[in-house]
Amino acid sequence: FVECGDIVPARLSEEKLEDVIKLAESSLIALGVRDSLSHIEMKISPTGPKIMEVASRMGGDDIHLYVKQVWGEDLIKIALQIACGERVEAK
Repeated sequence: FVECGDIVPARLSEEKLEDVIKLAESSLIALGVRDSLSHIEMKISPTGPKIMEVASRMGGDDIHLYVKQVWGEDLIKIALQIACGERVEAK
């Protein structure tokens, strides 16, 4: 498939959003990712979300800007807090 743009926040129903979050959390637990930002890409299929990529990093392109504008969170600041051993609460 060819990516054709970004939509932030994603236009998902509450049910699909719950499925996406559950799959993202499960993938990080299965991979043992702790104390890190994560970048997870998925496609929504007729049978539910499917993982395309899981990475222990901040997303690229304009992800930092989107997150800051939409949710008011600074991913660079959070990454630095994690690197310094500070506890960061998920929101």
